Amino acid sequence: MYVAIDKPMTATEFYQYICIIQPTIQDGHNYILPSLTLQTFHKENSLYFPINFTVYDQKLYVTQNFSNDASIQPGDEIISINGVKSIDLFNYLVSHQVRDGNNLHYPEWISQNYFRSYYGFLFGFKGYYLLEIKNSLNVVANKNIAALPLNSIKKRRSESLPLRYDRIDFEKGISWQFDENQNYICLLYTSPSPRDRTRSRMPSSA
Repeated sequence: MYVAIDKPMTATEFYQYICIIQPTIQDGHNYILPSLTLQTFHKENSLYFPINFTVYDQKLYVTQNFSNDASIQPGDEIISINGVKSIDLFNYLVSHQVRDGNNLHYPEWISQNYFRSYYGFLFGFKGYYLLEIKNSLNVVANKNIAALPLNSIKKRRSESLPLRYDRIDFEKGISWQFDENQNYICLLYTSPSPRDRTRSRMPSSA
């Protein structure tokens, strides 16, 4: 890979070039991210893909629509994005993600939950997205949707699901508190539902 670097690269170009080695390393603790400077720049200045989806049977289905086009509904299939089959885009992101061995669950989870960011890092942050959408009646239509600032997506997501622990505002999944008076450690597990929180006490000597 070093030999192929024959000219100066921007931070984005270098990330796009180097991240392909992650599947070869096969260690989930050794991952490559764009620089914090680049990440911060895009969070503050770039526009993002405003739809969340899930992948089932090699197809992408809308789960949350934060765009300005209210006709796109949960359950609609995203056939293509900007003229490229959506599943091909998704698999391309997966092929550039960190993983443990040959297990694809982790890279698939990352690619689904952070699609809007990794799409931008690898293909550029677009102002608009041309979507080919199939609805529940099997009617296929083209939708040209505007990308949105991350803060706008975050706000709309919070308004639509105020009780959901969201991946943008996620509080700590596991945390602990030490009570010196009672001599125990309180271990806190946060589940997706506020009603399902679990508190586990452990002796301070543990």
